[in-house]
Amino acid sequence: MEKNIYDLVISELILKDSNFASGGGSTSITGAKITLTNSQNITSLTPNSNSSVVFTSQVTGIPSGYTVKSNSHTISAPGASTPPSSSDITSGSITVVVGSVGGTFIVTSNVVLEKAGDVDIPLTASFIITAVAPFYFGIKAAAVNPSVNGLLSQALDNKTITFTADTIIGRLYIVLPSNKTLNYVVDPNQNIIPIGDFTLATLSGFKYYQLNWDTQIIASATAPKVFTLNF
Repeated sequence: MEKNIYDLVISELILKDSNFASGGGSTSITGAKITLTNSQNITSLTPNSNSSVVFTSQVTGIPSGYTVKSNSHTISAPGASTPPSSSDITSGSITVVVGSVGGTFIVTSNVVLEKAGDVDIPLTASFIITAVAPFYFGIKAAAVNPSVNGLLSQALDNKTITFTADTIIGRLYIVLPSNKTLNYVVDPNQNIIPIGDFTLATLSGFKYYQLNWDTQIIASATAPKVFTLNF
């Protein structure tokens, strides 16, 4: 009976100290921590856009005397998983697809820490990628009534836009759902483009931000130009 009470108390302490994190998963128990990250640092995608992502799971803060239990460290995702390992692990390329706005794609990492004579410590971390309303971007001629048709591309996430074409000259456009408001943009050279440098038009449920001057983008698949959006 005493042993059963002891096991129950230990289990309660483990459950009390555990937590479930999303969009940058990290959980901690008694100082031990498993952190789950992805190669593109994305937490959201537009519906039905495909993005190939590599996930990495790292274990830190392992208590004295504990080690990672053999074959207990895994990364799993819808349609894909890694072979178990006893060390920090990186997944292969995982294709992330979420079908509708508000839907989620959940990647989970698990590991068990063990020590002879002591209770095992299970750790779990989850990285949640959420589908958000699409937005668009591109370089095209200045227009009083712009459109997403033609030269504008759909963005893959809600934080960055990436140009991979050779040379493009024209006005930078960023087109957001009407419930989103752009504060400023950071260009590929880490310069801030203030919102006052854009002209705003609202059409058909979208906000069209048009840069007030022409710009030239020189980019390629091996040397992309990335703009970061701040909302």
